[in-house]
Parts: sequence; structure tokens; C-alpha cells
Amino acid sequence: MVRKNISLMAAAVALVFSPLSNAEEPFDDLRNAINKMNTPQKQKIAEFHQWLDQYFSQYEAWRDDYTANQDKQRAVLIDKWGSGEVSSATKTVEYNGDVKKIIDYQSNTAIVSVLVDVDQKDSGLKSAQQFEIDGQTISLKHAIKQEALVDYSLKQEQKEKQFVFDQVQTQMRQLDVQADRLIAANTGAPADYIYQRTQDKKLALIQSATQRVVAISAQFTAKREQLGINVETVAQAQSVKPESAVESVKSDVNVKPISEPVVEKVLPTKAEKKVVTYTVKLPNDSLSEAAAKYRPLAVKEGKKWGVETALIMAIMHNESSFRPRVVSGAPAYGLMQIVPTSAGHDVNRKFRKIDAPMTEDELFIPEINVETGAAYLRILQENYLSKIKDKQSRTYCMIAAYNTGAGNVGRAFNPDGAINLNNAMDIINTMTPEEVYHQLLERLPYVETRTYLSRVTASLASY
Repeated sequence: MVRKNISLMAAAVALVFSPLSNAEEPFDDLRNAINKMNTPQKQKIAEFHQWLDQYFSQYEAWRDDYTANQDKQRAVLIDKWGSGEVSSATKTVEYNGDVKKIIDYQSNTAIVSVLVDVDQKDSGLKSAQQFEIDGQTISLKHAIKQEALVDYSLKQEQKEKQFVFDQVQTQMRQLDVQADRLIAANTGAPADYIYQRTQDKKLALIQSATQRVVAISAQFTAKREQLGINVETVAQAQSVKPESAVESVKSDVNVKPISEPVVEKVLPTKAEKKVVTYTVKLPNDSLSEAAAKYRPLAVKEGKKWGVETALIMAIMHNESSFRPRVVSGAPAYGLMQIVPTSAGHDVNRKFRKIDAPMTEDELFIPEINVETGAAYLRILQENYLSKIKDKQSRTYCMIAAYNTGAGNVGRAFNPDGAINLNNAMDIINTMTPEEVYHQLLERLPYVETRTYLSRVTASLASY
């Protein structure tokens, strides 16, 4: 009753001090307050459901726009190259007409590919020629040369589908992070209800991904028909299944892996183009210069937020290979791969007193990006995971949570797979750091997060 009276009082005050435009308008606020007081419980629940959908939609609309534009770009590339290869957290890909340039920071190689007519003997590149890519000068003097027809095989088709599966895994992890943020914000909604809505959103994401995969199949089939590529098959075999989707959504979702025929022969009869590829091994310390450039920034922000410099550097190493303008599939931006509507919004609200997501342009500025990443690590360290007593155990959990959200860290330790972080931290405090690390590797719900944890942990020793 006190709350209702306050609402009515606020409406009355607004009535007294608001400008009068006609006889009815002064009573609108008072009428709305009375109506809100008498709103049936079912309507209140429905209104909250609508608000929750709008909350998720803020991330989804932005994500779906990014994904749709990328799918269009990849379709054009597949049509020309047989591959929709684009830049990622560990790889820079640049196209210029019939030339493709790649730096792969995981394999520490540079690759230059040239698209030429199938009967052309010379690619037009000289062995002494140099290329600029991602700020590095690449010489072809000691390159390994290979030639291959533009590939529209079933194997290549499956590779392009796997890109979609991997991207869906990343985007589902972000839905988990969004759910964690809602729980932490104390909206008053039961945690179970929020996580159920998250599951529904994952189902919709998987349905959308299924349509994207069908489009890829149709494109490859059309190209094979156009080029007269005769694929003879002898048996049916399961393709790589979207393991992350199955694991994340558990038994609530029936995700059937796509079956593809085993290829016995691929017989191109109208091949028009081939790809001439030059591969160069990069120096072992190729990332050292870039790392040195951003180390002072990591030291500064580490001291400011009480976060280990080595952790900031190791995350930058694995998230972006120290490239300030990289964009990956969440989509996430910049050196520490910040998602504007989750980590970006949290840091804005908590430390900058701005209740809004960050912008892409802001996150491409190294100083702002690293400040945001370090501040988000502080939130994980001091808010979500503060009850973990052992520093090393907490670091392992912070690394995993940075990638997948604190809720999934809870899942890895609760015997029933529940989110309950408090209970999970009690369990963690009974374990050694080594036991914590191995349990995370075994029970985190996403394969990508397990790989991320092992890679970031390995990188810590370098910084």
C-alpha cells in the first residue's frame, strides 16, 4: 500500500506542476498510475515477458544484422573462390581482385593465393615479389607453391557449414552471458525463468543456422551443376555435428547432424579456374613486436583495476593476436574482443555511469578497449567469482567466464549442472587449482571454451 500511495503521490505532483494543454491531459498521469495499481497479475507477467524479449532483442538484432551481412559476403566469396574464408580472432584475410592474402597467427604462416584460368601456366607473381598484409611485409622468395582447382567438393561444402556451426556456438555463449547479466541485475524474475527464455532463444538461433546451412548446400549444388562436376557416391556418413549446440541446449533440443555422402570421385568437366597458392613460414617471434606495443597499456590498466598484467596480455594474444580492429563472430570487437551489449554495457553502467552499450568505433580504440576488458575482468574477479579463495583457481574461472559467462562456470562444478554460483564456489574451495582446471576442461558446456581456457593458460607463461 505504501508503494501504491507513493505512485499516486508522484502522479499528483506531476499533475500540479505539468503544463496544461487541454482539460484531459492533466489527469493522464494520475489515470495511468491508478490503472497500473490495478493491473492484473497475468498482465504484469505478460508485460515482463515483453520486456525480457526486448532485452534479448537488443543483442539479437545487432547480431543478426552482422551475421546476415557476413553471410552475403561469404556467398560471394564461395561463388568465386569455392571458400568463404574471412578474418577471425586468429587470422587476417584480405581480398584484392583475384588475389587473396592471409596471415594465420595460430599456424604462424602467411599465404598468398591467386585465382587464374585453369590453363594458365604462370600466376603472374614473381618469386621475389613482396606483399603488405596486416602491417607486415611478406616475401615470396622462399614460399612453397601449390596449385588446385577451385574446390566445390562435398568436403569443402562441409567445411563451410562448419563455419556456421562454430559461429552458432559463439553466439549461444553470448546468450548465456546475457542471462547471467539479467540474474546479476536482480530484476525480480526467477533465474529458472530467465534461463528458460535463454533456451528458447537458442532454439531460434539453431533454427536460423539450419536455414543458413541449407543455403550453403544449395549454393554448392548449383556450382557443381554449373561446372559439370559429377560427384559419385557410395555410402552415407555422418558429418561433423554441431557438438556445441547439442551440449549447450542439452536434451531439450533435438539437433540432428547432417548426413553427407562419402565422396568416391569428383570429376570436373568444365573447370574454369584454379588457385595458385604460395605459403611462407613466419618468424617464431612474429607477434612479439605487436605484444610489446600494447604491454604498457596492459600494465597501466592492470594496476588501475587490480588485474594481473599477464592475464590481460594472454587474453589479448588469444582474442585478437594484438590486432586492434579485429571483429569476430559474436560479434565482438578489438584487442580484447568486447561484446558491446554485454561486457561493454556492464563496464559502461558500473564504472562510467552510462546505461548504454558501447559502440564499435569506441572499441576499435586500443586505450578504451583494454580499459574495458580489464574493467570487465575486475567485475568477474570482485563480483561474480570473489568467493573463490585460491588465486590460481579464481584465475582459471575468470578465463572461462570471460569466454562463456560465470553461469557456465557454475554448471561445470555443480553435480546437477545447475547455475548456482555460490554452491559452485563452495565446491571449488575444496579443490586444488589443478583439480579446478581439469574439471573446467572436462565439464564446461562448450568445446570452444575448453580450448580457450587451455590456450590462454598456456599463454600466461609468456607474459
